[in-house]
Amino acid sequence: MYQPDEENIRLLRSVGKTFKMMSMNIADEMDRRGLQITQAQAMLLRRLWLQDGPIQNDLAWITFRDKTSLARLITKMEKKGYVRREQDSMDGRAKRVFITESGRELARAINKVLSDMSERFSRGICPNDLTVMMRTLESIQKNLDNEFEL
Repeated sequence: MYQPDEENIRLLRSVGKTFKMMSMNIADEMDRRGLQITQAQAMLLRRLWLQDGPIQNDLAWITFRDKTSLARLITKMEKKGYVRREQDSMDGRAKRVFITESGRELARAINKVLSDMSERFSRGICPNDLTVMMRTLESIQKNLDNEFEL
């Protein structure tokens, strides 16, 4: 039976703890700036900011939600005026999700928080170390993508 060595366990613990700490800091900063939005909503808005109008069900992997849970998330965001849904012109069963102007304003504020927090998180780390860390994390993600397709 495979027994992970202590370094692998330490890596898993460190990545998990870092992710949790970063997530909590970002959420706290968004609250401090009066941005009343969950992390799942923020991730969805950022995706729509980058690519507006995707098929609703294609967004499920972004928030790590099933299709039903995603539909509820989008409904809440629709009620707040951040997104709107339209029937797909090619497939009447599918819906496309678009960011509204109000959603764009919020996405700009979210982008500012993420930019500021990124600066804070990387303070004191030399650019070369950040590059190596990103390559390493991307390699880990690629290894996982090969085993678990998101």
